[in-house]
Amino acid sequence: MDNKEKKYYACSQALKVKSLGNHCSQACLCSLAPYVDMEEGEALKVMAALGGGMRHEQLCGAVIAAGAALGLAFGVDQMKKNQEQKQADERLGELTIEFVDRFKAIIGTTICGEMLQNELDSFEWDMPDDIGFVSSDDNENKNQYNLKKPICGKAITSATEIALDIILREKQ
Repeated sequence: MDNKEKKYYACSQALKVKSLGNHCSQACLCSLAPYVDMEEGEALKVMAALGGGMRHEQLCGAVIAAGAALGLAFGVDQMKKNQEQKQADERLGELTIEFVDRFKAIIGTTICGEMLQNELDSFEWDMPDDIGFVSSDDNENKNQYNLKKPICGKAITSATEIALDIILREKQ
């Protein structure tokens, strides 16, 4: 599978997770979990409190999850950092800034409450047949992916795609 297909499937998986009643944060990190050596169940738990901009419509959960994935992929696990680890931490900072800049170029903001004011009429995704997704409008938001607003689908897929693009590029 090439990188384009990996990103497409990760975005599709994120939408599947969202459609099952999970938060945007959970959807994004679950879809990125295989690329950062994390179990899906662990990703669901770690992101559980972060939906809806930490329940205050602050920083978008998908953005938080993408940042967590970048940290898992490139962060250092030492409290006192040596020079090499400091350089790795600086590189992670650069990658995080790149992620946020790219996300904002697409969505316009990283703030959940501001996104929810977006007037995007609809969100469409060509879900692959082999992902096991069953569309259901019988959920709390009464739409295919259980999105609060159409912009949420665009935010989830954008955050997932950008983060995975960075991870795949940097791990080559």
